[in-house]
Formats: sequence, structure tokens, C-alpha cells
Amino acid sequence: MNEVESLAEHCKSVLKLETANLGSEYGYACLPLCVIDAVWSIGVRYGGVQNVISRYSAHFDLHNDSVREQHCLSDLVGAMQSHGVAWFTKEVFQNAQRTSARSGILKAEAVFLFASALHRHGINRIEDMPKITQYENLADEIKKPYAQELLTILGQRSGVSLCYFYMLTGSSGIVKPDRMVNGFLKDALGREVTNDDSQRLLSHVSRHLTVDFPLMTPRMLDHEIWKYQSGRAAS
Repeated sequence: MNEVESLAEHCKSVLKLETANLGSEYGYACLPLCVIDAVWSIGVRYGGVQNVISRYSAHFDLHNDSVREQHCLSDLVGAMQSHGVAWFTKEVFQNAQRTSARSGILKAEAVFLFASALHRHGINRIEDMPKITQYENLADEIKKPYAQELLTILGQRSGVSLCYFYMLTGSSGIVKPDRMVNGFLKDALGREVTNDDSQRLLSHVSRHLTVDFPLMTPRMLDHEIWKYQSGRAAS
């Protein structure tokens, strides 16, 4: 049995694939929430990310469906330019986490830089994303100018946030190769895995699983692994 077959059997034995579903974050109606979630979720418990999202939503009245659908990157960038990163950190996000413990910048600043870079490349709303990416091949996508600019932001070099951003904005074929996914694969395979390994393996495994679970995608499998790993960490 090769690694893909072995992993597929492991997934079927420990994950609840019969009831697989995506979280509500994959249904964000506006691009700023995708950016905030993608940047803030690295290296922290997701409950804290949800709190940041909730505070930002309250500040802009995004609990109102019609307001949320109209909210775009120019609103986020403009507001942060007007009030400053420090004010947004304290008054809106109410969270001073940094992109890394050593030499990291405030995640609020990373959000501003991430959103500003996208906006400079003509992206303002979720429906603008197809203008710059087709989500076909991660290796090709990260070579594009906007992606290269995003990867220069302190704390973004690994590309994990960018991968997650793709997932939040529509890609079903890209995974988030973070400690949850990589840890799951390491335990299952008994070896270290790279971010590239995670993308390759979950792509092949999800395809293998469609025989029994026709709606399975790499993104769906990633999310089920995340739920499983989160449950283990909490127990």
C-alpha cells in the first residue's frame, strides 16, 4: 500500500467524512474578513481569530447582511490609513498579537499591508479574485506579482496565510499546510512532511476518497483534519 492509499484509509478510520462540511468562514461575504482571518489565524487558537472577526464586524456593522456584502478592501484600507494601525489594534481588533515572536510585526499591520497590496493590484471585492488568480496550480499562482508582494510582508514568507486566503476566497483545490495538517500527516506517515508534501498528498488523497465521498476536495479534507486535530488538542 502506497502513502496515498495508506493516508486515505487512515482518514476514513479517524475522520468523520460522512458528515464532512466546511465552516462558516468559507462563506464570508466580503474580502476584508478573508484577509483578517487569513493573517490572524496563523499560530493561534481559532477562537481568538473569531473574536477579532466579531469585533471588526461590529465596528463596521457587518452583522447587517446588506452592509457586509458592500464592504470591501477600500473600506478597510481607508479606515486604517485614517486611524492608524495602533488605534485599530487597540480599539477595533483589541488584539496585539504579532506575526511571529521574534521580529514580527503586529498582525493588524500585516492585515493592512496584505489588503493594501491586493488593492493596488485591482482587487476590492471577492468577485474580483478571478481577475488575478484561477486557483489552478499553487506553484504558478505564487509566482504572480501580487502573490510575490504578499510573501514579502514580515511573517508571510511561508505562504501559509496566502494558501488559506485562497481557500477562503473560493479555492477548493488548495490546502493550508499549517501545524495542524502537517502534524496529522506526520503522525499518520511516521515521517516529517513539508508544506509541498501536504498540498501534494491531500490533493491525491482527496481524489482517492471521492470514490466513497463524491464531494470530497482538498479544502474539505483539510478542514476535517483541522477539526480532528483541534478536538485532540482540546481533550
